[in-house]
Amino acid sequence: MTSEERSALLEQLRAGKVAIASEVEGLSAAQAGFRAVSGAWSIVECVEHVALAETGMFIAISRRSTPGSSEQHREEGYFRNSLKRTRKFEAPEMMKPSGRYASLAEALKAFEDSRDRTIRYIEKVDDDLRGRRTTHPVAGDITCRECLGLMMGHPLRHAEQIREIKAAAGFPTA
Repeated sequence: MTSEERSALLEQLRAGKVAIASEVEGLSAAQAGFRAVSGAWSIVECVEHVALAETGMFIAISRRSTPGSSEQHREEGYFRNSLKRTRKFEAPEMMKPSGRYASLAEALKAFEDSRDRTIRYIEKVDDDLRGRRTTHPVAGDITCRECLGLMMGHPLRHAEQIREIKAAAGFPTA
């Protein structure tokens, strides 16, 4: 990985961390637990999901990958497509929120700690992530660089979802 590529990846990873943190800053427990419609995720559930997914994808890249490359370099497409809220995905069972965290602050800390671990990994990794493959629960067999593209876009996608929740009718004022 070139130093320019590493810098760009780190910038995107940090942007996702900032996006989630800025969207949830100052929210009350009532706001964090608000559901725009019955059955929809609340803000705290979105953040819990992002934390779980970050950890899962990090493990897929750092511990569950095998040699194998792709000539296609599709990672930018994975990143762009992960941002689109027009296409809905069913979260894998292990990534669905279940109230693991007692508060929004606890869920946010779990995400930030996991994202920081990903950032430290990318700062130091020497492996060519395009030369390693892993399995993603939704995308299937992909390169680790493609999985990283999904990781970078995932919190940005859910930051948009949080904005939608905050704009919904009935969202608590405090």
